[in-house]
Amino acid sequence: MIERFNGRISDVMATRRYKSMEGSEQMFKCYCWLCDHGIQQKSLHRQPPIAAMKN
Repeated sequence: MIERFNGRISDVMATRRYKSMEGSEQMFKCYCWLCDHGIQQKSLHRQPPIAAMKN
């Protein structure tokens, strides 16, 4: 799962240009938030990880 996440973030980082380190950091934070709150995981019964933890 970690390797998959690292591959996805690597793909996102490679397809965009950033004017500053802050821009890339902001994108990374947004992507992490999306992974935790917005993307449903099959292994978690179609819930995002944060919802599974709350249950």
